Amino acid sequence: MVLIIGVVFTPIISVYSGASAQSSSPSDLIFADGFESGNLSAWTSSTTDLGDLSVSSTAALVGSQGLQAVIDDANAIYVTDDSPNAEPRYRARFYFDPNSISMASGDAHFIFKGFMGTSTEALRMEFRQSSGAYQIRSSLPSDSSVLTNTNWLTISDASHFIELDWRAATAAGANDGGLTLWIDDIQQANLTAIDNDTWRIDRVRLGALSGIDAGTSGIYYFDAFESRRQTYIGPDPGAFSTATPSNTLGPTNTPTDTPTAGPSATLTNRPTDTATATKTFTPTSTPSASSITPTATRTGTPTALPGGEVFVGAGDIASCAVTGDEATANLLDQIPGTVFTIGDNVYENGTLAEFNNCYNPSWGRHKNRTKPAIGNHEYNTSGASGYFTYFGAAAGDPTKGYYSYNLGAWHIIVINSNCSFVGGCTAGSPQEQWLRQDLATHPATCTLAYWHHPLFGSGTSTTRTKPLWQALYDYNADVVLSGHAHNYERFAPQDPNGNLDLQRGIREFIVGTGGRSHGSTSTLLPNSEAFNGTTFGVLKLILRDSDYSWEFIHEAGKTFTDSGTSTCH
Repeated sequence: MVLIIGVVFTPIISVYSGASAQSSSPSDLIFADGFESGNLSAWTSSTTDLGDLSVSSTAALVGSQGLQAVIDDANAIYVTDDSPNAEPRYRARFYFDPNSISMASGDAHFIFKGFMGTSTEALRMEFRQSSGAYQIRSSLPSDSSVLTNTNWLTISDASHFIELDWRAATAAGANDGGLTLWIDDIQQANLTAIDNDTWRIDRVRLGALSGIDAGTSGIYYFDAFESRRQTYIGPDPGAFSTATPSNTLGPTNTPTDTPTAGPSATLTNRPTDTATATKTFTPTSTPSASSITPTATRTGTPTALPGGEVFVGAGDIASCAVTGDEATANLLDQIPGTVFTIGDNVYENGTLAEFNNCYNPSWGRHKNRTKPAIGNHEYNTSGASGYFTYFGAAAGDPTKGYYSYNLGAWHIIVINSNCSFVGGCTAGSPQEQWLRQDLATHPATCTLAYWHHPLFGSGTSTTRTKPLWQALYDYNADVVLSGHAHNYERFAPQDPNGNLDLQRGIREFIVGTGGRSHGSTSTLLPNSEAFNGTTFGVLKLILRDSDYSWEFIHEAGKTFTDSGTSTCH
């Protein structure tokens, strides 16, 4: 068995010191390890299943090292920390990415545990796959050994940071113990009124701990572990932020697997747009936005207003382990025009061999009309050399990975959102300065930009590209395309802070539907107008002199679609 602790997202700083989002006093901090030592020496012990658990640079999220392997049997692999000392309160934060691990529906196992003494379980986190969705939940026992669970919470197939705050009751009969769970900086569960005053935390373990089913195989990731006694830890400052949902789930504190359903809400397209889609979001017992679909259906050949340039594509595309990229490449076979890709073009590491063997037979059929953008998986190979060699001059300067071109009346800009590899994305960074200069010298009526990591997304997002969005907003750009989240999502026009702006706002499409895997979410961000996490497909845009139309074209055998038109600023 091999486990990876460290996710595949690109680090945005070069060195991880173990610091976190908030500073903590020496008495508050219990333990932290970002695996930058290149080994497991910081931990009290490790169970590696004959050496399968190891530190590797290919698994790094924060800094340059992570802990990696592959789950291919039922043997437990984990790291152990004995730093806690009869803690009445214990907080832990770590990053977790399911990474498309193969699991039968209903299969579940534990990925984190806290112990009183050396072996009595006081805190647990469980991971499962249910009807195609990944889910986690946490639990703690009372003094009478009654186990209380949070609800199962659906997470997308992407990186998430998870934080737990475990509390023993302050005295016998006080019944004020509890457990709070955050996912991506949002509180998702809060168990209270627990009678557990006799419990303490003395040991914790992280990894694939117990209950691993025979049907579970593949790779998943952890990274940036930290524990404290009191203060909230939050996201690591060097890590890729995964989501910023504005709503929270409200699990009950009863020992049940059934979440409480939230209120329903209906979202429709904004009145300034002409669009065929509406959607209704009604959380069920397992909240998942993968079921949120516009009511429109697509029949026959995609329709658009006369004229214009056809611009079609997606991100998160090819792997020799799956066939989704063949399904979407078959769509491209029937659609003329310019093809765009939005990063993570081939898995797992973007090597030249993977491009030649896994991408080229499908989307490679359209290589001569493709304008690519780079993702984080490409940088798993040093310098993203596989990507730049395969696409050649079409990918731009290999030291930059960003470029621009004109398509009809539109100016198109390709951004590299792997910011740490190109000098950052902050205001004044080389890429941000280049972008502003490019926009100033190409004052088109209609402007579109695309890059891998979305600024806004119900499944995954990062604020690292906010200065670039600001530059585009300052120059009245119209559309941004992103991927990374393995779903389709369309937003109403927004300003750089995510506020609805029907006058100058930029419309974002997330099109991580190229074929690698599916992702879902349990909470939609404000201004999200359409979402689907279960359908591969491509986004087809018709770019005209002063307006554009869009249509999501689904793979064969599926029904989800989304279409509409809008004018340029």
